[in-house]
Formats: sequence, structure tokens, C-alpha cells
Amino acid sequence: MSVRRNKLNSFSREEFESFKNMELLDASDNNFICSCEFLAFIQHEAGIARVLVGWPDEYRCDSPLVVRGVQVGAVHLSLMECHQSLVVSLICVLVVLVILVLVAVGYKYHAVWYLRMTWAWLQAKRKPKRAPAKDICYDAFVSYSENDSGWVEDIMVRELEQACPPFRLCLHKRDFVPGKWIVDNIIDSIEKSHKTLFVLSEHFVQSEWCKYELDFSH
Repeated sequence: MSVRRNKLNSFSREEFESFKNMELLDASDNNFICSCEFLAFIQHEAGIARVLVGWPDEYRCDSPLVVRGVQVGAVHLSLMECHQSLVVSLICVLVVLVILVLVAVGYKYHAVWYLRMTWAWLQAKRKPKRAPAKDICYDAFVSYSENDSGWVEDIMVRELEQACPPFRLCLHKRDFVPGKWIVDNIIDSIEKSHKTLFVLSEHFVQSEWCKYELDFSH
């Protein structure tokens, strides 16, 4: 069979099997569309080279443009070109998985909390060094570890608040505003106090909250 120099642009396995008694096929000098399906068939079909007359020199691609004029047997399209929808789907799945992993890691390590804390710290850095005297409510904000609360609250605070004249102390258990974010409470309490009193101990050094209070006071 000869369909040379015709308008044939491709043929499939099904079309080829329709002519089971055909011994030779001259389909040279046609404008072949080198699609993934056509290339997969013509390059991997066993015995196709023995049937096609003039193979491979006279079988060239007309499209796509990047392979125009190239022998059909020498064209190799990329995975992205042949399975574009599959590749896009895999990329979307990977992006979703990465986002889920980042959200899970951020949740586990309290990333949102640290970002809010950093933002609050930056805002505190931009504030004036001293609050107006009329906004001062306490003589000192007391920063201490919860593990030292027995000594601080039962002895130190009692002695200072019952002194003559008494000291006005700000304690997180007693004076923080309920429902307000703890970092905002810390910053407001420091700003409303003349001084910040740190109860230094091994527990203080090991406490993340005490470190934050130390940084905010600086």
C-alpha cells in the first residue's frame, strides 16, 4: 500500500491492524504530527521498520515546531510534554503535601505563636523608652519562675507590699488582664511599672517566659 505524499499525519495500532495482510506500507513524505501516542506506537511497535518503505529517512515530523524536519524515529518528547496533566496533578499534590507538612510542623513547634511574639517584640522596640508618668501604675513588675512562686508570693511580695511605705507590685497571676494575649500583658505591665524586678534562679534561667520578659524589659 502506498499513501506517499498524502495528507496522512499519523496512524495508530488499531488502523494498522485493519490491514493484516499488508506486507509493505509506503507512508513517506507525509506531514506527520509527532504526538506522544503516535511516537509510542511507531517507535516501539515490533516489526514496524520492516513494513514501512523508506523508514526512517523519509519519515519526518511536521509538528510540533520544535521537532519539525526531524526524523520520526529520532524524536523523544519529555515526560512533561507527553503527560502534562499527570505532571501538573503530581505537582499540585506535592504542593499540598508540602503545605500540610509546613502547617503540621508550624503547629507542633508553635510557629504562629513565635511569629506573633516577634511582631509584639518589634512593636515594643519602636515604642518610646518611657511611658508618661500618669500611665505608671506600679513600682515594679515582678518577673519570676513559677517554680519559685512559693517564696516570691508568700515571702518577698508580702514583705515589699507591707513595707512602709509599701511597694506597688505587678504580678502576672494577680494583675494580668484575663483573656488578653500574654505577650501584650507582659509588655503593658512592664510599661506601666517604674522598674522590673527579676527573681534570678536556676528555674528563671530555664524558663522561656522569663527570658521573654527579660528581653522585653531591655
